[in-house]
Amino acid sequence: MARCYVPMAPGYESYGGRGITVSDDWQSFNKFSTDMGGEKIAGMSLDRIDNDADYSFENCKWSSRSDQMLNRRQFGNNASGETGVVKIANRFEARFHYNGVRYRIGRYDTVASAKTARSDFVKAFNLNQEAAIAAISTPTVWCTSKTKVRGISKHKDGGFVVRASKNGVRYYIGYFQTFEEACDARREFDKS
Repeated sequence: MARCYVPMAPGYESYGGRGITVSDDWQSFNKFSTDMGGEKIAGMSLDRIDNDADYSFENCKWSSRSDQMLNRRQFGNNASGETGVVKIANRFEARFHYNGVRYRIGRYDTVASAKTARSDFVKAFNLNQEAAIAAISTPTVWCTSKTKVRGISKHKDGGFVVRASKNGVRYYIGYFQTFEEACDARREFDKS
């Protein structure tokens, strides 16, 4: 309710600020509770089926965080115009995020081909995750980090963020205060 009706609430600009409201029926918690099953299901949160429509019985379901990630709008800084497609140099990389893991599907010459590859991957992933992941080509290797160590980047608050990719899957290893801790974490990941 707050993010739909209270301009000072966190996230208001993405909900009430763009016209998302709560149905008249759900202004009463009892009606909401009756419609949605009485209590929140562990590990789930309320998800709108159509991200541009209001909160209502017809447009809501309980979903895991990963399922909700599939239903989100594009980021404001998206330069390609397609969800999960990022422009890198003169090519377009198709990516898919699920359960905190980034899958790099591949790099393509056009936005359309990257979008198609991502769409095909998501369909395959929904049918058989292991087979879809196994079908990803060898990831492109590059290092653009200012630390000059692949997978370790300086964070704006002075610490270091460590990431790594294995078999086309990107893992977020963690945040570390010192460069040495970050290097140790990266080495431990590489051993595993």
